[in-house]
This record gives sequence, structure tokens and C-alpha cells, in this order.
Amino acid sequence: MMIQNMSTGKRKKRVRNVPVLHDEPHNRRGVWLTDTAWHSIQEYAAHHGVREE
Repeated sequence: MMIQNMSTGKRKKRVRNVPVLHDEPHNRRGVWLTDTAWHSIQEYAAHHGVREE
């Protein structure tokens, strides 16, 4: 796990819904998958060396 400095720097005021540390606002997204699709994704990730953190 990587820990980042979350400082905004000097004279940069935080305002609601205005990104400070990145270029655009983040949006929450959800995906509904069948068990078959989920297991296929897990197998693909394991085969390609992708791991969950």
C-alpha cells in the first residue's frame, strides 16, 4: 500500500466538488456481474499476475 502526501500546497483552498489533487472529479461507479463473469475475471487476473490490494 502506498501512502501519499495529501497536502494541497500553500494558498490552495479546498472547495466542495472541486478537485485539488487531480484533474477531474471522481465518480462512483458500480458494475453488476454474474458469478460466472466474476470467476472468469478472477481467473484472468490470476493468469496475468494481477493481485488485489
